[in-house]
Amino acid sequence: MAKQKPLPGVRQSRHSPTWPFLSDNRPAANGLASNGGDYVASRRSLLTRFALPWLFELHNLQPDFYCEVLFETCLQAAKDKDCLEPAAMLDNVGQENVHSPSLLIHLFIDYFLVQLNKICDDLLRSIIKLCQYSVVFSVFDALFIRWLDFVHDANQINKVGIF
Repeated sequence: MAKQKPLPGVRQSRHSPTWPFLSDNRPAANGLASNGGDYVASRRSLLTRFALPWLFELHNLQPDFYCEVLFETCLQAAKDKDCLEPAAMLDNVGQENVHSPSLLIHLFIDYFLVQLNKICDDLLRSIIKLCQYSVVFSVFDALFIRWLDFVHDANQINKVGIF
């Protein structure tokens, strides 16, 4: 970037303005002190100058594919976040109860359902973050419907006879 070469995949003069426009209203630092706000301002500037135009072009090419990519990325991040080890569910079980198959089955089911609920919550949290950064453009409705379908499918697991 120091040589002022255009970035690959980002149109410099012909691209549409990003929607909605993120304004960078942060005043310039006075040079005496630097703080964490400078980091946030630089990240926001990078988002506005580089990521938003590229994502907007990707959105314009295929909105359905763009929605799919956003949802799958959020889902993967939700699955990777805060996953407890299955052995952690055995910490509260007494040594005499470890060999009880019915207790272990119920513990596993509870563990699974808790993890599924955490994934649903974290998935929605990630989608909201994307909305706050204005990168969902016109696919919010489809993204939210995908999340509702995911929650519905997760709820159907609760209703299966073995659970």
